[in-house]
Amino acid sequence: MQVDTALITMVAAGIAAWMKQRGEAKKAAARAAAQPPAAAAQATAGEDERTRKVQEEVRRKIAARRAGVPPVAASPVFRELPPSPPLAAPRPVSRPWEGRMTELFGAPPAKVLPPPKSIPPAILPPIDAGLPPPIAAQEAYAPPVPSSAPAESWLSALRDPGGIRRAVVLREILGAPVGLR
Repeated sequence: MQVDTALITMVAAGIAAWMKQRGEAKKAAARAAAQPPAAAAQATAGEDERTRKVQEEVRRKIAARRAGVPPVAASPVFRELPPSPPLAAPRPVSRPWEGRMTELFGAPPAKVLPPPKSIPPAILPPIDAGLPPPIAAQEAYAPPVPSSAPAESWLSALRDPGGIRRAVVLREILGAPVGLR
């Protein structure tokens, strides 16, 4: 039953499209019949004139090539531009702030100050004062594991989340670059 409904719908859509196309063709024919013949003749006369000029130009160029005469370029059309007005000298710029700055801050210093002297080392505190001793990177991230450790020791380290994080970080640092994987 559904196949029949789908088939009927498709046939109806096809008939509707065909009827719409026929209606548009009739409207176009009516518009062409309503157009005055003088306007159509005038439009074709303009096209005929352009076609004739182009054909003459092509024939002239072909004849010139056969005769060995270099083609004559159309002379450019130059228009005279009106003369531009003369440029005036720029106006001097007033600087009202110069006098006011001198009133507020005084005259600029006559000489530049010398560079600062270096501070003697006896006055400076030591750089390492109060800091804990440096920790080795291996001690900070992973407990020392002997190379002859049994497999259960590193497997047990992977059972807690901190151990997994350490393993991932070490693989990223010590493993092959991502671009070469």
